[in-house]
Amino acid sequence: WTWLSLSVIAVAAFCLRLTVIARHGWLLQEPESYYHYRVIEALVEQGPSLFSQWHDSRVCYPSGRAVADTLLPGFHHTVALIFNILNMAHLNISLLHVCLFVLPAAAALASVALFFLVREIKPQSTVSALVAAALLALSPSIVSHTLAGSLSPDGLLPLCVCVCLCFWLRAIRTHATLDAAACALALAYTASVSEIYVFLLNLIALHAAVLLLQGHLGLLSFKTFFTVTVCSALFAARIPTLGLASLVTHAMLLPWTILAASVLHVLSPSLFSFSLATRTAIIALLAAIWVVVFSAPNDTILASVNPWHPGNAVVASIAEHQPAAWAALHVDLHFTAMLAVPGFLAATRAGSNGALLVLYALGSLYLAGVMVRHILLAGPAICALAGLGAGGLLAAVQRGLATAPSTTTATTVSPGGAGKADAGKKETPTRFRRQVALATVAVLAVLATLHSLHCVWAATEAYSSPSLFLSGRLANGTRVVYDDFRETYEWIRQNTSEDARVLAWWDHGFHLTSLANRTTLLDAVTPPACIAQVAEVLVSPEARAAALARDMGATHVLVQFGGLTGYASDDMNKLLWMARIAAEHGLPVQSKDYFSTAGAFLVGRHAPPALLNSLLYRLSYHRFGSQFTEKGKPRGYDRVRGEEIGSKSIHLTHFEEVYTSSNWLVRVFRVLP
Repeated sequence: WTWLSLSVIAVAAFCLRLTVIARHGWLLQEPESYYHYRVIEALVEQGPSLFSQWHDSRVCYPSGRAVADTLLPGFHHTVALIFNILNMAHLNISLLHVCLFVLPAAAALASVALFFLVREIKPQSTVSALVAAALLALSPSIVSHTLAGSLSPDGLLPLCVCVCLCFWLRAIRTHATLDAAACALALAYTASVSEIYVFLLNLIALHAAVLLLQGHLGLLSFKTFFTVTVCSALFAARIPTLGLASLVTHAMLLPWTILAASVLHVLSPSLFSFSLATRTAIIALLAAIWVVVFSAPNDTILASVNPWHPGNAVVASIAEHQPAAWAALHVDLHFTAMLAVPGFLAATRAGSNGALLVLYALGSLYLAGVMVRHILLAGPAICALAGLGAGGLLAAVQRGLATAPSTTTATTVSPGGAGKADAGKKETPTRFRRQVALATVAVLAVLATLHSLHCVWAATEAYSSPSLFLSGRLANGTRVVYDDFRETYEWIRQNTSEDARVLAWWDHGFHLTSLANRTTLLDAVTPPACIAQVAEVLVSPEARAAALARDMGATHVLVQFGGLTGYASDDMNKLLWMARIAAEHGLPVQSKDYFSTAGAFLVGRHAPPALLNSLLYRLSYHRFGSQFTEKGKPRGYDRVRGEEIGSKSIHLTHFEEVYTSSNWLVRVFRVLP
């Protein structure tokens, strides 16, 4: 029954993520997905040798980009390998279908891997492991990154984390070289997928420190730790994007330090014969060092998860890099956070293996609090704790409902014939204990039902809206779809020359390259200095912006505008970030000039002159002053900013409007010579 239940959980995890296909069709979800699909397509067509030399001239005009030197290759090579294996097996499956299904399959495997991880932590509790696997299969924390059509390396992280930690605990238990090598290979593969591998390497090192201070790190365990740390670091150094420099970064400070301490412990065990208080203080000090490591100013990935570091405006402007709000944590974790509380107590009683789970949960929750995208990393930890908590509650319920004979009195006969009463009292559950047990079962059943409904809602509604089109409902309940983005990209493909170069904010770069097949100046992988130059163009006055755009080689400018439909994620709402990015890179822009005298961001009659004269303002609101947007509001009322625009008669002199989508969501302008 255990394996049957685990199979059902894996199938449910896979099927839940396919609902987006049934609703929206065979589409990729996010702009980043189109970039990864384009890279995988080139890898399949060219092969690994030619791909390593591929210089993509369609992006980052005019310099282009050496793709193999600017990305971590593990995810793309994995998808390409799966596609090639299916082709060798004569299974006629398109690359798009493989890309759509690979992350749902990874989520199903992650649930299975979490089952084995919880079994390693608490071997005698199969129920806890099954509950943890079921919770992860449905958890919105990873559903948002593993839906069909979400083609991103982040979708592999839950599987990589669970496999790495499972092999680590298994290697510590068995002291088998094969298990240690498997853990090192899993860590190396994680390094080829995401820079978050430094978190796992530091987590394993911190767990080794706990074993060391508890006196459980013997010679065999030391060999395991040495194999995992050294081999994974050397394998990661072989990745071109990381290189040998990855061995001496701030992120490796803690692993090398604890490895050196382990060597001293093996050579002279008496050096670490501390009292319990001293051991606790050392563990706290190492944990503090771990936090300090994540504040290293020279590492972008580490600086981005340090809330006290000033960071850079480009990283901070991304929505996924904002601190997690309580609402986001509630949507993604839901009732698992409640069950994680008794699970935390159960983990603390599970010995050194439970200490690893506690460290993982605390570290990932810290990262999730600093950056909302890292809730994905915290999902498996919270589900594992919730599984332990639910397993403990179910075990208590089982004890409470166990039936036993009532208290009886047995009579025994002595050899002399005299009867002697021997009261044999057996413990039986009282009526109160039965009621408490039944109430606990009822509460758990209600929570499970509500949590399942919430997870299905998150998978089918909250996280299943492709970025290519917008959908909503009118007051009468009618569903409305705005397909302006695909409409615009098709127009650009059909009505502009093949050598056209489109200047747009980096959000739109992947779509322009993949769907419109036109050269872009920016995308999400462009260096920050180039992003700052485009930001300067968009926030500068029209004449200066036109001169800068011509110098950069742009033939067209694309802006996204939501003032008519109420779409709040348009370019106007990013203008302050653009000004901050340009100013941060020493360009002649002052972000304070775009605030009103009251310190607010206003687009109406109190808007500052710098904002009214900026290119982005003029392109977004060109001809908008004559439009009715809402009943009872004047012409030119911006539904996103909630006010009537301050400049209604905008006449462009250096740019020409060539296309505006049917709902004004996207506008395209030609740069006049």
